[in-house]
Amino acid sequence: MDFINKTQLFRWFSLLCIAALLAACASPAPAAATAAAPTAPSTELKVGSVVMNPCQLGSSDIFRVYKILCGSVPVYENTVTQKGRKILLNVAVIPAAIPAGTAALPTGAAVAANHSPDPLFLLAGGPGQAATDAFALLVPNFEGVLQLRDIVMVDMRGTGKSNPLRCSSPNLQAVPSAAPTPTLAPADAVKACLATLNADPTLYTTQAAANDLDQVRQALGYQKINLLGVSYGTRLALAYLRQYPDRARTLTLDGVSPTDWELGPHDPANAQRSLDLIFAECAAETACHTAYPNLAQEFTGLMAGLTKQPQQVDLVHPLTNQRVTLLLTEDEAAQAIQFMSYSPDNIAAIPQLIHDVVTKGQYNLLASQYLIAAYSLTQPISDGLYLSVVCAEDVPFYPATPDPAGVTSYLPDHTQAQAQQCQTWPHATASAAFKKPVSSNAPVLLLSGQLDPVTPPANAEQAARTLPDSLNLVIPGLGHNVVFAGCLPDLVATFVQAGTVKGLDTSCVKQIQPGPFQTGQ
Repeated sequence: MDFINKTQLFRWFSLLCIAALLAACASPAPAAATAAAPTAPSTELKVGSVVMNPCQLGSSDIFRVYKILCGSVPVYENTVTQKGRKILLNVAVIPAAIPAGTAALPTGAAVAANHSPDPLFLLAGGPGQAATDAFALLVPNFEGVLQLRDIVMVDMRGTGKSNPLRCSSPNLQAVPSAAPTPTLAPADAVKACLATLNADPTLYTTQAAANDLDQVRQALGYQKINLLGVSYGTRLALAYLRQYPDRARTLTLDGVSPTDWELGPHDPANAQRSLDLIFAECAAETACHTAYPNLAQEFTGLMAGLTKQPQQVDLVHPLTNQRVTLLLTEDEAAQAIQFMSYSPDNIAAIPQLIHDVVTKGQYNLLASQYLIAAYSLTQPISDGLYLSVVCAEDVPFYPATPDPAGVTSYLPDHTQAQAQQCQTWPHATASAAFKKPVSSNAPVLLLSGQLDPVTPPANAEQAARTLPDSLNLVIPGLGHNVVFAGCLPDLVATFVQAGTVKGLDTSCVKQIQPGPFQTGQ
């Protein structure tokens, strides 16, 4: 991440990985959730044609509850010619309803006659997150699925242990003590990164990743699969649906990124929309409005003040506990607020944070949020993979003019900076066919947070136009990635089991309510 403009990466980052990383960092464990590592003693067995071993994901004790199998599947780097170099895809399988301590492990795709043969594949966000990292601490949420189905995590090519295109260190100790103001990476830094990679970056695209998924499906012996994608993972799921329509049984898409939508041009408008809604929610809540009656004006004044005079902030780094110095500009402040807009707990804290910074001069609060966000981007994202995907599938399709909505936003437009980075990074260009909407009669459950600052509900509406057997749910008061809120894990399990959205009882969604805003009372 050292050479990538971090501001662009803030746009599409999945909350799933943020939650996993911060939970891991809260303890003195030697490593955050990492790619799968075999445990001793190692007992080889086959799932389909893949030799796998019992393993753990990360360092959490929750994995003592589950049997987890880890292995690798070789695929051609060039999925079109099927010639040349091969790379290994890191794969983890959690067999259905096999508790820890069971002597007999599954030897095929279906672990028992009464278990469903179609597993649930989990697809992470980014682009650049590894599935085995992003979902490492969230496996217990899939208990309903695991009663009947295997769960499969495949680190997308270029991420995790699947020939990662990574130029920055994944270790917490390597995170700089203070995050500099994001700047455009010089071409020589990009070239230095490329020299360290054993890969052709032009071959690391969503279409190639979809082909990889099907290679894994075949190797593990599954006939059909269910897919759950979050954030960028929804684009991968839709690409798989288009390329392999007879193999995708159901799709659950959380924080939808349609293939005919670009990351970047609409970011400022989407972020402002989210913040306006947060301010409106505060105004409608008696306690919040009483505590912060002039919230929007305070925020406008805060940003104007930082534009005129950035603040040098001395603080203790919230993740390293080291004392650091940060020059807080309006750009860092904007990124911190947008990042906070992702999750309900942070959304609840936004009004008080703005008020305390403006009235008490507590810039350290805002600086801490920025450092947390910068760390959360540095740790899980494979920066080279991010560039390979965005430079191929988004930047070439940027409109000639900014967002047609013409919204004045607190979040700057960084599309030009992203385009300049792509001039140096080798990349493919997505075909016109890839950029068309995905049309399918497959059952699709679409989930969006009402306050999502990056993939708003309008994205799901856009995708649903060509998905006639779909159900679109918007969860009030929530931000980016909502699949683990309230009853939604059970709802997803019910949907996957039924294999249709018809007759799906969604009444429990009304009971999902975010907590009240923080008022310091």
